[in-house]
Amino acid sequence: YDQRREEDGREWLGIAQALAQRVGTDARLYIPIDNTRAVIAIRGAHYDEAQALFEKVVERQRALDPDDPN
Repeated sequence: YDQRREEDGREWLGIAQALAQRVGTDARLYIPIDNTRAVIAIRGAHYDEAQALFEKVVERQRALDPDDPN
């Protein structure tokens, strides 16, 4: 996504998501995937999608470590 090639980014995210699904359901696998999806959504001006994804990332992170202030 650094090169602003949204479609390429989405394609690679699909590959990452498929690999994560094969490995397991550990939320830690999906946090960076959803975070990257949110960044790509922002760059594509899909702000509602990005907000929902960022909220999912925060929710998953808090579920992993409720005492973490981040």
